[in-house]
Amino acid sequence: MSGRAASLLILLLALLVRLPDALRPVDGTVLDNVSWRECDTAMMARNFSRGDLNPLCPTVDFGGDGAGLVEAEFPFLPWAMALCYRVIGERPEVGRLLNLLASLAALVLFLRLAARLLPPFGARAAGLFFALSPLPTGLATSLQPDGFMLLGVIGAAHFFLRFTEARQKRDLVGALLFLAAALLAKASAVHLGLFFLLLLLGRDSRALLRSPLLWLVSLLAVLPAALWYLHGRTVWLEHGNSLGLSSEQHWAGAALFTDARFVFGVVTNQLRHVFPPAALLLAAWAALFLKNERCVRVALAWWLSTFIFFLLSARTSGDDWAFYYHAISAPAAALLFGAALAALERRMAASAPPEKRRLGAVLAAAALLAVLAVFGAPRLAPLLDWPLLVALTGLLAFLAALWALRGHAAGAWVLLLVLSAPQSLLHLGLKVALTRAGPRMSTSYGAAREMAPFLQGEGLIAAAGDRSRDEDGCPVDHRVPYMFFWLERRGFSLPLEQVGVEELHRVARRGARWFVIENWQLRAVPGLQEALAGAFPPLYKGAAARLYRLE
Repeated sequence: MSGRAASLLILLLALLVRLPDALRPVDGTVLDNVSWRECDTAMMARNFSRGDLNPLCPTVDFGGDGAGLVEAEFPFLPWAMALCYRVIGERPEVGRLLNLLASLAALVLFLRLAARLLPPFGARAAGLFFALSPLPTGLATSLQPDGFMLLGVIGAAHFFLRFTEARQKRDLVGALLFLAAALLAKASAVHLGLFFLLLLLGRDSRALLRSPLLWLVSLLAVLPAALWYLHGRTVWLEHGNSLGLSSEQHWAGAALFTDARFVFGVVTNQLRHVFPPAALLLAAWAALFLKNERCVRVALAWWLSTFIFFLLSARTSGDDWAFYYHAISAPAAALLFGAALAALERRMAASAPPEKRRLGAVLAAAALLAVLAVFGAPRLAPLLDWPLLVALTGLLAFLAALWALRGHAAGAWVLLLVLSAPQSLLHLGLKVALTRAGPRMSTSYGAAREMAPFLQGEGLIAAAGDRSRDEDGCPVDHRVPYMFFWLERRGFSLPLEQVGVEELHRVARRGARWFVIENWQLRAVPGLQEALAGAFPPLYKGAAARLYRLE
């Protein structure tokens, strides 16, 4: 099969596994922790469409009685959604389609990058791994900035690698543009600075460190993001609204060396969402025995740069809810997978050429099963998460050990690694299904729809948020945006520990007429339900939330 035909098939496979979520409305039917950020994005898009289209002034509805200006990443996605709204009407699903296109573009760039670093079989294996990876797959149809950021990250890596090889200025300009866009889309792309530095420290590229042009281009790439986030910081200080940039403590600091839960959280997210157990075995084999190959060195430098970033920002990236931050590790994991498969193909082709074709057939069959798992196994997926997959990897190791004991020690490792490859792809598909079978916020959305008729006339709402401090006393983003979006009301998002009769009277004097609180929030504050019942008349009591009139 030609390289172009293989790439088209991988793109088709990626499209198939991404399509089920491509037209979902913003109604809480995606994962609950993702729904929060989706409502932020859809809220900004709606405000752009109904008001000022100036991309330098994104606004949210939970900004109290102020203008609602908010510190956020550069609003590529909500602004593009707003442009589409003005043509086709307010359809948030268009944002999913925009991210889907960005995801497919990222895959095209990744396939080109892999083709530069790997032989054809390894590049196709890496492409399959990336196409099925659960984090890029989920971000492809999620209303979050990470999808655009991942496109920028892969584009910057692709062009920078070309520049280190060919030293063409146009490649350096391409890397500049993609890097600048990635940093604007989300600050997580800052890991690329360490990745590029590690590449330049290599024996063949060290001379580039003395190039004034390279440092000038690097400065130009970082400058737009620096100016944007400085502008956002000013907005935060003036208006107090943020999407988690200044409103939350991300950096672990010295606690990284004294509190094991930060490292444990980062490693757990990597193992659960980036490296299936069998793929981890392949990656470790590549790192130990193929470390002199350029692809492996590039992949290890890329993965190490993301891992260091996650450790530094472990107060966020080590949390369970922040699993999708780890999508930037997926390209490195895919390259390690491809390098391991390319080496296995060489060994098998040298000893038994027909086995090479069998390995390709097994991988193709595993990819097909993975696609079927995405569509057909959402109910079985919770049973097929890490414990069973670890057990299956152990079984493969046992089979390889038996093979070695029977006098085939030289081929035992090859057997183990060959069997690990299809299991890795199958696990990726099952993980996508597992993620789609996770907890939802449909009950909260239903409550919002039921209480909406009680909000008659003009006026702001107040809505209970989450706690504004974590267990260490560090600030966390307390806002809960989805009720504002679903109810199409502006108002105040109150930290849960501040919710009380006195605070509600205070926001009522500033224009709030109703108070929305979910039942899980009521249960989290002892005595709050009784205090509210004695002070404000309830308008709605549902299974998920309550609505009070502030009089």
